[in-house]
Amino acid sequence: MREYEERLRVGLEAYLRLVESSMGYPRERELESASEASGLLDCDAACRALQEVLGRLEDAEVCVITPAPGGLGLLTKGGCERVVATDSSIETLARASRRPDILVGDADPSLRLLGLALQLEAPYLLHSHGDNLYRLKPLTGLLRRSAVIVTTQVETPYCALPVGAFTDGDRGAAIAMYFRASSVIINWPSSQGPFCEHKDLCDEGLKVVKLRLAQRVMTYVASRLGYRVEAAGDQIILERA
Repeated sequence: MREYEERLRVGLEAYLRLVESSMGYPRERELESASEASGLLDCDAACRALQEVLGRLEDAEVCVITPAPGGLGLLTKGGCERVVATDSSIETLARASRRPDILVGDADPSLRLLGLALQLEAPYLLHSHGDNLYRLKPLTGLLRRSAVIVTTQVETPYCALPVGAFTDGDRGAAIAMYFRASSVIINWPSSQGPFCEHKDLCDEGLKVVKLRLAQRVMTYVASRLGYRVEAAGDQIILERA
């Protein structure tokens, strides 16, 4: 797994250089949240789930589905050998009659959508960061511990996968690239601006800032891992060179 550790470091670099330095998130909050999240999983089971994730993504044509417009069209046109879905895009998958192969998220969609996500059996890469500590605490006992892999923005001493990146969407794309997907297509907000219908609360101005940073993170990871980047309307296409 040493090769994959080196690939993961690219996402950590992207977060530290592009996000932490500009947003000013305190590192101690990241560590506190990771400590809390470590109670949500069985570490041995998480390692087995991670092997399953690797097997599903390596050399696959991956679609990353976010709650932004365009997700349903991406799913229904075909070509999605594997689906990585954010936990906030569950209803889009249901309309396409498609189950996700992998879920990513940080437990911040509405409680109704989060409840639907927790019913699925796909491996759930649950992201722990300084802003969602209050969302993680109520999840203890609700998640299937065998399906949970805790991911983090930074390296920690806990049983967690340090994936870096930033938002759920760019993190899903980055994870697919870490594990050598042959291609990644993600539906991504273009001129429409931020999409907040999946949240109970949303600061649209802050969301715009985060999405801009997230796209820079995704481009950084792609360039470092040898993926070509193409923007096509409401999609971003990442092709392994």
